[in-house]
Amino acid sequence: MASNPLQSFQKLSRPVWQLLISVFFAGMGLRLQWLFLNFHLEDIGFTRDLIGYANAVPAVSMIILGIPAGIMAPRIGYVVSLRSAAWLAAGGLLLIGWAPSTAVVFVGLFIFGLGNSLIMATTPALLQKIAPPAQRVTAFSYYGALGTAAGFVGNVFGGYLPDLLGGLNRVIFLMAVVFALSTIPLSWLKRERSEGVSSFKMHNPRLWVRLLIPNTIVSLGAGLVMPFLNLYLAEKFSLSFEWIGFLFGISALATSITILIQPFLVEKMGKVGAIATSQGAALPFILILAYVPFLPLVTVALFVRESLMNAANPIYQALSMQLLHEDEAAAFMITYNAFWRIGWAISSSISGEIQAALGLEAFNYLFAAMFLLYGTAISLLLIFFWRSRWQIEAAAMETAG
Repeated sequence: MASNPLQSFQKLSRPVWQLLISVFFAGMGLRLQWLFLNFHLEDIGFTRDLIGYANAVPAVSMIILGIPAGIMAPRIGYVVSLRSAAWLAAGGLLLIGWAPSTAVVFVGLFIFGLGNSLIMATTPALLQKIAPPAQRVTAFSYYGALGTAAGFVGNVFGGYLPDLLGGLNRVIFLMAVVFALSTIPLSWLKRERSEGVSSFKMHNPRLWVRLLIPNTIVSLGAGLVMPFLNLYLAEKFSLSFEWIGFLFGISALATSITILIQPFLVEKMGKVGAIATSQGAALPFILILAYVPFLPLVTVALFVRESLMNAANPIYQALSMQLLHEDEAAAFMITYNAFWRIGWAISSSISGEIQAALGLEAFNYLFAAMFLLYGTAISLLLIFFWRSRWQIEAAAMETAG
């Protein structure tokens, strides 16, 4: 299972390759959005607390429309759902870039949030469906790696885009184009390979709870800091767009490399052990990001923290897809992402208010809370799944065999 990464990639089936190409474009668009959205909002006059609420809007759209859409996705067809989601994300970004008023920006954020949530929900479910059982861990690893590799390209070159294109709003328009490009590889996928006809049924509510709680707690910690990380670096170290884009890009590249070794960790430690090891190793670097004033060391901490935390995500998704029934996979993923966004929305709104009150000093408290929440989530993951970790792997091997 943990053979040479290049050989494993070459063995992936053609439909998996096609889906991964789409993931690359969507990942690039998402990374550009993460890099520039807050700067764009500041540029059009949003205050810090209003930016915090703006970052919460996508969660609202996910709750209101995303969960029902995720339940319907197996019947509509995953390919059709994914194409529609990419066009929704593109349309929302066009509204945000146009931005004639605050209300239009919030409508655009709502639409973008719906599209992005459906992309995140239907992609793992479709990947689980089209990847042969023996290729699934590798496929999910490359799914995560290519998404973050796209982030490397988008962030490194993205820092130069405002000057090249003549404004931040034009960068937002370019993001819409990139999301639209992600639909092209999907046109090569046959609908019958991804459509489902089963109605939604929650087979094991207790399992849903055990899978959702640790990830939701991580989202609470992430929302305190990550939506504002670009602003934090700009304020604390007086960095330019180009430098911030370069740092985010290298972080994405480090994540891609780390993800590629995850199949090896899964083989040695199981999915649960690989997730806990990656996330636990990231904890000390949160403290370096928060309290060390030396930029080179903070840069290293930025790379390591992001790579270790994000490298666990595709394995967590593979674990969830394995444990759940196929007819509940898309609904679970939309709920998974909805809970993530709910946690993100709550904590980013709180974070925006704290920053408005305390300024840069607020991050001393925000990073500390992030550290504690991450530690709690890792502990709960181990409580829920540690004893059954090898039974989980045995079941995966039996399916692959």
